[in-house]
Amino acid sequence: MSVTREAPRVDISTTDRPITAQAGAVLIRQATKAVGLARAVGTHLHLKQRTRGFSEEQFVTGMAEAVALGADCLDDLAVARGDLVQQELRGFAVPAPQTAGSFLRRFTLGHIRALDVALRAVHRRAFELLGIGPGDRLTLDFDSSYVRSYSSRRQGADPTWTKRYTLHPLMCFVAEFATCLHAKLRRGRAGSSTGIAPFVTECLRRVPAGVHVRARFDSAFYSSKLFADLERRGVTYICGVPHNPRLLQVIRGVPDADYAPCVDKEQGEVAEFGYRLASERVFRR
Repeated sequence: MSVTREAPRVDISTTDRPITAQAGAVLIRQATKAVGLARAVGTHLHLKQRTRGFSEEQFVTGMAEAVALGADCLDDLAVARGDLVQQELRGFAVPAPQTAGSFLRRFTLGHIRALDVALRAVHRRAFELLGIGPGDRLTLDFDSSYVRSYSSRRQGADPTWTKRYTLHPLMCFVAEFATCLHAKLRRGRAGSSTGIAPFVTECLRRVPAGVHVRARFDSAFYSSKLFADLERRGVTYICGVPHNPRLLQVIRGVPDADYAPCVDKEQGEVAEFGYRLASERVFRR
């Protein structure tokens, strides 16, 4: 007995109904509405002198949405701007690349600080929605990264050991939610730990009051000044240590009996000892 199966039928046709390739943008707008991004920007950022055209909140939310959908530069805003369905759902168009560039060129240091205050309120609202409050714990991971610049004329881009022109921003991530809490742009030639102390302060301001913070750093941020500041703030921290000869000598002197299995790893052991820099009297674990 033989069985014949018909091939599936596929019909191709045109339609007059508007369609969009970025249906997920609706979820992005719902998230920004929940955390009050537009309201915070409109309250704290006052950049325009005339009321016509896009408002500050429309500029920021429109460009933020375009970046979330994959825009890497101002010219990419034209792609999001061409989606008429999203424009209708959003209620306004994404700014044109030239218009967005003119808006960004108006920013002064004071406007950047005002935008930072707005984002601080947004993050606190996001933590509130996640149920994070006094008595809870958060882990903040601090790091720096080299970001390639495709133009040697970009402001702040410097030639580095990467053999390319780069920028060198500081970044902070919330480990529990795998989200970026804050970022600060720096010149490419900036050292890894340059400006870390005020950056930590800015990050802690975005965390709700009463939350216990644990900060994590790699060895590039090893600094007794940073540690003293964290201790003064009551922040628990862990930091990698540069393996200088003096420290390696202390490590080799730890008896094998002092090592214990790691509680959060299947393999490996850990030992504890006090150590201080030659320039200070404070012993740290």
